[in-house]
Amino acid sequence: MRPFLVAAIACNVLLILPSPTRAAELKKPAVPGVDRAVARAQQFLIGAYEGQGKFGGSQNQHMGNTALCVYALVKSKAALDQPAITESIKKMLDYANAAPGTEDKGTYNSGLVMLALDALRDAGVGRNGPISPGDQEPGAKGKGRGPFDTEMRKLASALLKAQHNGTTFRYGVKRLGGFDRSVDQYAMLGMWAARRSGLPIKKTFWTKMAAFFIKRQDPDGGWAYKTGGSSTHAMTAATIGSLAICHLNVAGKRMMRQEVISSPGDETGDKPEVVERKDNSPVAKAIGKGFAWLATNGLDNTKGFNPYYIYALERACALTKTQRIGDRDWYTVKAKDLMAKQKGNGSWDGGHGDRCCTAWNLLFLTRATEDNFKPKKPRYTSPGESS
Repeated sequence: MRPFLVAAIACNVLLILPSPTRAAELKKPAVPGVDRAVARAQQFLIGAYEGQGKFGGSQNQHMGNTALCVYALVKSKAALDQPAITESIKKMLDYANAAPGTEDKGTYNSGLVMLALDALRDAGVGRNGPISPGDQEPGAKGKGRGPFDTEMRKLASALLKAQHNGTTFRYGVKRLGGFDRSVDQYAMLGMWAARRSGLPIKKTFWTKMAAFFIKRQDPDGGWAYKTGGSSTHAMTAATIGSLAICHLNVAGKRMMRQEVISSPGDETGDKPEVVERKDNSPVAKAIGKGFAWLATNGLDNTKGFNPYYIYALERACALTKTQRIGDRDWYTVKAKDLMAKQKGNGSWDGGHGDRCCTAWNLLFLTRATEDNFKPKKPRYTSPGESS
């Protein structure tokens, strides 16, 4: 690992601009119909709950199916005291306290459970359900960070045991398959959740992973599922997000790729200017090439409707403060597309079962990743992250 990379990841040089007022982000007017689409999707997931921490569907045998549904409900601000959430907590804790990561697709399962437990902690939900304002449920070992300390440590340990040569990940501790950008992204999401929950993760973990992802970038700027394959929308968006997580955990703040320049008169409805920020660090350059690939190949997945990609796109843009891809407002374009494809029962399909697909689309519509950076009143003691 070359020593310049650590400093380069944190480097963020602002292009010198004239005097107009700078705003961190575009003012995002509500897309008509999103609130109704979200409510319908929530009701579908709640109705799919079968009891005992299971949501049914084609992926019901995987722990990640439960965790993903719970995560989507929590991040979309569904009621926290309903059985679909409170009863699933025990199932996730039992999984974490048994032998996490050892089963088929164990890395996916562990990463998703970590996302769900961290979201529950952040929302003020403890081991037995919501915690009343003013009360504090102690950590599992009294450390004061939150109610899921022990489980998060076990899950993080499982992920690290599934890692190969300090970089790419297997599908599980005992399974040799994997080593692709798909399983890598969910391992990275799990490790980021562990960091948000207060677990110490060495900077060398993030810098090694950043170097690995940069090395695996295709010459066209995108990323393939596996080295040697062709770039895809899903893997390009997923790996942009993984690289941005590395940057965040080294620099201590998000990368800002674009800035909105608001001049006098913009309030009348003129289209504000989006200006690219200049950053020549290796991570920023790789991410920029990835977005250029998406701009060239369009926001639509050429293989058809893919909610797995849709959530990866939201994550990539939120983690890099990307306002537009090419000249397109990515959120408005895809939100309208999602609403047009939503079924009458509030669900979506897309090749991974209607529970998973509905959860991913719900995370997109509610900007779940952006929610991690909104100011919140801290309930537990954990390292903060600036936006």
